[in-house]
Amino acid sequence: MRVAPVVAGVILLLTAGVGCAVDPGSFSSEGAPAGPTEAPGEQPVLLNPEDVDASVLDRLDSVWIPIGVPSDWRGPYTVCTKIDEGWNECLDLAAPVPPVVQLGAYLGKERTLDVWLLDQNADPREPLQHLGRADLSFLSEERLTARSGLVIRLELAGSFSSGWVQDPTVTVGEVATWNDLLADPARYEAVTGDAYPT
Repeated sequence: MRVAPVVAGVILLLTAGVGCAVDPGSFSSEGAPAGPTEAPGEQPVLLNPEDVDASVLDRLDSVWIPIGVPSDWRGPYTVCTKIDEGWNECLDLAAPVPPVVQLGAYLGKERTLDVWLLDQNADPREPLQHLGRADLSFLSEERLTARSGLVIRLELAGSFSSGWVQDPTVTVGEVATWNDLLADPARYEAVTGDAYPT
């Protein structure tokens, strides 16, 4: 797998492959995530338009995910989001990370977004820890297909130490369209973590 250069702490996963059999809900008796259950030779699906057939992405909804990251979450690790259809962009915790990082993501019909801790290479074949699941089932089709695009704020929490997060939580914050945010500078800055464009 190739990992694209890091831009503002974001890693784009670049590879070709079909099928991903990581079960986000499986944990071993010690509380660590069980390893992936993919068949030999099968590669995880990385939801990158350059590598995935357009028919796969056409069935998904594209959203922006500003993620609030605790300041002590640093080291040779990545935080990645995943849906049933494959893996989205990742956040590089080894690079300088602002308090809020915007990632592109896809959502499928299940309307859930799993958040995982991976190694520094963002290798989805061996995820380190499942951090939580954002249940977005409350989102209507109309909201997801808003012309200006949808922004879903997530907050990560938990005590990070030596590649493990004690009591991790993933919380869904504000959900808004870009038009909603652009109409209110204070709201725009609170949700995205960026300065309002002038």
